Amino acid sequence: MNAGDLREVVNIESPTYIDGEQGKELSGWATVATNIPAGIRSVRAFEKLRGAQVAQETDFIIKMRYRTDVEADYRLVWGERLLYISAAIDPTQRRAELEIMASERSPSNG
Repeated sequence: MNAGDLREVVNIESPTYIDGEQGKELSGWATVATNIPAGIRSVRAFEKLRGAQVAQETDFIIKMRYRTDVEADYRLVWGERLLYISAAIDPTQRRAELEIMASERSPSNG
């Protein structure tokens, strides 16, 4: 991975939970790390029906230097955008880089 490939900056956030009436409930997000250089590439976009509303979802592949504090239920904050992580892998198994699959979900405006 070249440093020039990491032109974007993201923050990593983890979910925080409270014990609710129906078990653990999401109460918010805690910052894990800030100002992480990353390369971000969209790989597909589609619409899906969520309840009675049509929502657009865009999938991304995010590359960054290897780190151990990224998990599948975390999210990345990229400017004003929220990218929800579905998987994070070390593609070379050399602890040099991390490849993250994530999705941005937004309601359709029309």
